[in-house]
Amino acid sequence: MFYLECRFLPTLYFLLYIPCPKTLCLLLCSWWRFVLTGNLLSKPIMATLNIMFALALLYSTSSGALIPSESTCVNKPAGNMMVNGDFESNYNVLVDADGNNKTHTTFGDSGIAMNWTTMGKVQFGRNGNLVWGGANSENGDVYAILRRGARLTQTLTGLKDGTYILMFQVSERRSSLELLTVLVNGKHLAFELNPSSDFRTFSAHFAPHTNGVAVVEFINSSPNGDLSVLLDDVQVYESKACGTGATCHEHNARVTDYVCKCDQAGYSGLDVTNGQASCLHSSDPTTDDKVAALQLRVDDLEEENGDLQTRVSQLEKQIANLINALKQTQLSTSDVMTPAANLTSTQDHPEILSTDKGGLNFVSRGDVTLNGEPIITNSQGKEMVVDAIVKALSNIADTL
Repeated sequence: MFYLECRFLPTLYFLLYIPCPKTLCLLLCSWWRFVLTGNLLSKPIMATLNIMFALALLYSTSSGALIPSESTCVNKPAGNMMVNGDFESNYNVLVDADGNNKTHTTFGDSGIAMNWTTMGKVQFGRNGNLVWGGANSENGDVYAILRRGARLTQTLTGLKDGTYILMFQVSERRSSLELLTVLVNGKHLAFELNPSSDFRTFSAHFAPHTNGVAVVEFINSSPNGDLSVLLDDVQVYESKACGTGATCHEHNARVTDYVCKCDQAGYSGLDVTNGQASCLHSSDPTTDDKVAALQLRVDDLEEENGDLQTRVSQLEKQIANLINALKQTQLSTSDVMTPAANLTSTQDHPEILSTDKGGLNFVSRGDVTLNGEPIITNSQGKEMVVDAIVKALSNIADTL
């Protein structure tokens, strides 16, 4: 009775529209009951109750594991993993024998919905029908009705390693005592959630089993009595990618944003809003290690630079050798001249000139002779020059 009395206090009614475990609700009610009924206690006790109330209120309204809204971390392009989460496929036909539409399946019927396993009394009701309180999820024709102790289960397989988000709508039949417990692989995502009389969306993060399996369970965990929980629009999505070592969280202040936090084991880093985080693992190289590695690279570059300078110096020497080889093919300036005068075009004697630049000019294709004896032929002179150039170029190639 005390819980009922507290539950219907108008001043507290808005507060109990949020997720509120029964024990916590009783704590909140006890404080308000003392105030509203005039049963005020001593100031120290009231001060203690005030503190307890503030802490309880903070706890009950914080997101915790269960978020009282649609998650901003949902990666909707990846697709909904839940099958028939709106219960629109293969539910019990809500038409009686005379063809009239029914508001709900007959009491005691075991509701059957494709891809769901049911235990206990599970029925289906039409959205907005007054027999079940008039609640409307605005999602298709029907919602699932879990009578006290009933259970709805669906097993998802083939899930990847990572974080997923379960979203669902839930309501009650205006009796104000209904409680819903939600589990994934046996772990609580919501324990004795007290729904409101209108459908509201809730979200929770979870990780599948290492074998890619997630067993999603909804249980009407209400106390004794004719208490029913209304469930609809169950969805499972991958969480948005936040980078290695980071997971997605809803933004505390902005309902349209999300935050990537480096909160996975062994990782640290700065939070990033609406983007992936760059997380550092404890086994990653430290800053000192990175500086030492960079110094080694600098040392290697300096050594390579020294080798390059040596090769450039050797190249300069080889180019100088080439120039010297070319100079050796030249004649020094001289007054000696063998004129070509009086020679006919059929004769094979060249004119040899000592130019002001010391150049050797083959005036014709003949040999150079002295007193009629050959000194050097035209082809021999060319070979000497070519050999010198080839040797110099070979040395340059070796240097490079």
